[in-house]
Amino acid sequence: MSNSQPEPFKVIPVIDLVNISSTDPVVRRGLVEEIKHACMEVGFFYVKNHGIPEEIMGATLAQMVEFFDLPLDKKMEIENKKTPNLMGYSPILSGNNDPNGAGDFQEGFEFKFEALANAVKPQDEEGILAGANPWPKELPEFRPAALQY
Repeated sequence: MSNSQPEPFKVIPVIDLVNISSTDPVVRRGLVEEIKHACMEVGFFYVKNHGIPEEIMGATLAQMVEFFDLPLDKKMEIENKKTPNLMGYSPILSGNNDPNGAGDFQEGFEFKFEALANAVKPQDEEGILAGANPWPKELPEFRPAALQY
């Protein structure tokens, strides 16, 4: 067994979602393989032809900037390790994709589908992801922007 390192990537993968609604299993499998390769070999990718309007992306980005600019203690109030469904803020170094590393130098915010009008109540759900998304109290527009996106 070799301990060789994978080849460094030379370009950021671009995944085209133009055929995401295809019912052809070969087309769908090809898309899955592209995403899998990008995730496993590079760790991220660009997406094109996703259909999300620019104004929705802009509003969401503005809210994300405000959220990540909050003081750490405010973000830690909704840390994902404090919620039973693991939704919420994940601080820098809390994830670790390298078993030999000290943690990933990135922060994030995990949330799951939730109807904007709260038509589905968390107590109606079952399974490991059951429960409400924690939203930052300081940013009332964060939730609608994230869910619309």
